[in-house]
Amino acid sequence: MIGGPAMRRMKAWGWILLLGICGSVLAQAQPPPRVTSDRAKVVDAFGTVRKRIGDERAKWENINVGDLLPPMTTVKTEARSAVLLLLPDRHVFRIGAKTTVVLREVGKDRSFSFNVLSGQVWSFVQGAAKPAKYEVETPSAVVGVSGTLFSVFYDEENDETLVSADEGEVMVRQGQRTLRCPKGFCARLRRNQIQQALALAHDQRVRQIWGLVRRHEGWMKARDGALRLNRRIEERLWLRHVPPRRPPARRGPRPPR
Repeated sequence: MIGGPAMRRMKAWGWILLLGICGSVLAQAQPPPRVTSDRAKVVDAFGTVRKRIGDERAKWENINVGDLLPPMTTVKTEARSAVLLLLPDRHVFRIGAKTTVVLREVGKDRSFSFNVLSGQVWSFVQGAAKPAKYEVETPSAVVGVSGTLFSVFYDEENDETLVSADEGEVMVRQGQRTLRCPKGFCARLRRNQIQQALALAHDQRVRQIWGLVRRHEGWMKARDGALRLNRRIEERLWLRHVPPRRPPARRGPRPPR
């Protein structure tokens, strides 16, 4: 029978072992620390996608999955191409085909801003990690959000911006005027337009776009396994986003003088 000092030593070692196990369990139960960063991570891409870091004097380089893109990076995609970015706080930014966008701010001080020069982007903004600023600007509008799922398409030829909210709501600013665009609504805005833009319910074309994205891609869930693109839908997305071109009106014969 063990007693005296030996028993006390065994009890002491038992308590040390128990405390060590408890400490390990508690450490594993703690949420992972928030990583403060100002980089956008490329989690998926296909087709021809290039980047230019800095001003116009910088050279264009191919984008690869795993790249970390700093602020003031310009991303350009060609036809049948797309790239998916994971931002700090697990916001997601999807850049579609034939698009040029400047990543102005990508997380510093929890601020995000993007300048769409042409083409189409989608974004999922985590409501639980509400950013201090999250804006997408085009030549004809500025879109501000807090927590939502939305898209912005800028038609360079017509100088027109299409903003669409599939979840939450977005605030669209044009000069001194602001338009609220709630879930299931969209707005079309042109530069220097005189009349106030209106938020209209999604038409068939916009509903088809969101249907394609939701059925074939899962990045709006912001889970690691869902951060993937589907290249089979890209051309269909582009064709549905581009407004139909009206053929020029035919001129009849000139009346006799």
